Amino acid sequence: MSPAAMRRPDLEALQAVGRGATHFGMGSGVESRLLALGLIEKAREGYRLTEAGRRALLPGRRNRWY
Repeated sequence: MSPAAMRRPDLEALQAVGRGATHFGMGSGVESRLLALGLIEKAREGYRLTEAGRRALLPGRRNRWY
């Protein structure tokens, strides 16, 4: 799924994890979508970006929202 096709809460959560947030209030629907898409993973210490999540946040691509 391209960032342009993602909903605002999904993008905000992905950006927060990308900035280093490990614990924050994320709706269960947002969490399930990001986990199902393989953009984040749940770890003992909180959330982490996967490689796909890092690629989705790369600057210079069409996703200038980060």
